[in-house]
Amino acid sequence: MISSLNPSRHGQAVTFTATVTASAPGLGLPTGTITFKDKNKTLGTATLSSAGQATFTTSTLSNGSHPITAAYGGSSGFLTSTSATLPQTVSP
Repeated sequence: MISSLNPSRHGQAVTFTATVTASAPGLGLPTGTITFKDKNKTLGTATLSSAGQATFTTSTLSNGSHPITAAYGGSSGFLTSTSATLPQTVSP
């Protein structure tokens, strides 16, 4: 997962992008949704594109550090998974 702007300022729009791919020897393209979270709080969900990517944009993060993760719900032939934590920093 990546952030479009890190660190960011309070009120700035930040876009998070998550990508789901098949692990070898798996094949195919994943479908379904990604849930973007700030620790245990759901920020929003996005549907995977045909390239296996989902994006979510927010400008409501408060000042401080935010542990952002992207959780994939799985689909036919693809298991559920959660990304590594992305520390998003928001300054005043």
